[in-house]
Amino acid sequence: MNESLEDVRRDIENIRSAIGEKIEKIEDKIETTKNTTLNPTYYLKTHPWPILGGIALLSCLAGRSLRFKRSEIIPPPAGNGLVGSAIGSVASTLLNAAAVVAANYFRDRLAERRDHRDDC
Repeated sequence: MNESLEDVRRDIENIRSAIGEKIEKIEDKIETTKNTTLNPTYYLKTHPWPILGGIALLSCLAGRSLRFKRSEIIPPPAGNGLVGSAIGSVASTLLNAAAVVAANYFRDRLAERRDHRDDC
């Protein structure tokens, strides 16, 4: 009877230990996900050229869509003003956010180079 009770206690202790290790792994994975997947600067640091190319493409498309043709000098009907204004605001916000992310990236790169140069 004592042997089986000790076996059960040992099993419970092993299970507690295994659960604690799994919880630590999950916490580490959540921290990694938070620092990488949900962080736009992570993508800019790991893939700067595709991101900057995408920003350039979005800027070009936004500029083309917002550009007026000469035949559109006459103001559009009142119903399109709100939609056009909303699209312009969203495009402007996205471009500003992309510019801030790019500026932060390049500022960090320059700071790293300066620190590296100072260390040498």
